[in-house]
Amino acid sequence: MKTRTAAAAGILLGASFNLPAIAQSATCTPIGTDFIVEGNRTSPVCLRTLAEGQPASRKFSYRLFGSGTWKFDNNPPVNAPLIGGVLLAPSPAADLTHQYSLTTSGLPITGSTPSATNYGTFSFCYTAGTTNMCGPSQVVRIRVDPDVRPSISTITQDGDTPVTVTLGAVGDNPTANAKVDVSCTTPTSGATVTVIPTNQTTNASGTTPPFIVRTAGFTVYASSGNAPTSVCTFKTAAGSKSANVNITGRRLAPTLAVDPTFTQLPEGSTSYSRTVSVSTSSPIAPNAPIQVTCEGFDNGVVNPPVSTTLTTDAFGVATHTMSVSNMVAINPAPPPTARCTYALGTIVNTPTSIIRGEQLTRYVALNPASITSPGSTPVVASISHRFSGFAIQASCSSSRPDVPVSLSPNCTNPNVPQCKTSAAGTVAFTITAPQLGFADPNTAANPNANCTFQLVPGGDVTTITLPYTNACTGTTSPSPLPAICGNPL
Repeated sequence: MKTRTAAAAGILLGASFNLPAIAQSATCTPIGTDFIVEGNRTSPVCLRTLAEGQPASRKFSYRLFGSGTWKFDNNPPVNAPLIGGVLLAPSPAADLTHQYSLTTSGLPITGSTPSATNYGTFSFCYTAGTTNMCGPSQVVRIRVDPDVRPSISTITQDGDTPVTVTLGAVGDNPTANAKVDVSCTTPTSGATVTVIPTNQTTNASGTTPPFIVRTAGFTVYASSGNAPTSVCTFKTAAGSKSANVNITGRRLAPTLAVDPTFTQLPEGSTSYSRTVSVSTSSPIAPNAPIQVTCEGFDNGVVNPPVSTTLTTDAFGVATHTMSVSNMVAINPAPPPTARCTYALGTIVNTPTSIIRGEQLTRYVALNPASITSPGSTPVVASISHRFSGFAIQASCSSSRPDVPVSLSPNCTNPNVPQCKTSAAGTVAFTITAPQLGFADPNTAANPNANCTFQLVPGGDVTTITLPYTNACTGTTSPSPLPAICGNPL
């Protein structure tokens, strides 16, 4: 035990403060063993002395090394480095220990090992007459290894999620200017996770600016299997503690439905567009990527895009326009069709929407179907459905120049506009036959005059045969027979 003069004690002890007793307690360590205190928080401290003396005159002196702020019970805080002293509250002379609270702040992280530079030495002293009697010094060392507290613990959605990190337990003093690092495990099933930035520094309140955790692909649409997962670990660069933010994906298997599922091509055009609605249910899945694949069959054509991705709205519904062309065929070719298939991830439910085209009959209907009088006769040629743009090849012929027959328009070449069907599926012709009779002494003669109509390509020929009569047969009026008949055979 050391002995100092009163004058020396005044320099050692400096200003004196009242130190009331505290409720919390700590186990006193033996003299010569360091007392370890968690920094940047309030902790109970117990000091031991071999000195005995008058209860009212007991004191302890301290010397603070390093940096930071130290506060003894309710006394004003002091900043290290500093030499000072505190007057102890009265206690029995036989009590060789003293409990008090120590609050520190502004200390850097040390990790699990106490700092070698931030510490204090403490000695109990008492006054015997004019002499200060002080016991051996005890060392109080500071360990700063704060808890790591992310603002959230779980992420269950794709996109950008801000995460701030606070160091220290609730009620601790801030650990400022400390670096916090983050790393994440590689997720499964093709999902990705990125954190921007990968480290941040705490502010005066001990909290980092937001880390942005960017996730993609954590919602999996599949009939079976596990959802992807990942773990992002936030850790102090200088400390030993860390905390995890779990990224938990979802596996969803909603039912897909389309409307309409089937449409017959309306008459009037070989091209057609309609709106298809795709919906999800059980559960409803907003922002779901619906893969659409469209294809044509039997020469049906689906206009681009053939393959695309739709995104459902907040009600789990998406729409798109299905456009088709070349949707009419001539029998016996099958009617063209178009089909769009809708898929979500690997869910086995993949509904379709179909547009079925039309099949035209091979023949052309004529109205009237025969010629009964000479002159010009309007004839309407019709296909079996009301589709425009189909070509009808038509022509008239006669084996005798004296019994002419002609057709207007001339549709020997069916590609001219006048030879293609209107919106009603018709072409209007005029057959001109100046006469339906002739005179030939060969009563077996026949002019073979007719007009033919054919839907091209591949249609059957429809024929109007003109009913010519030979006057030399004697079956016509007036009589007698024309002179040209002579002696008819």
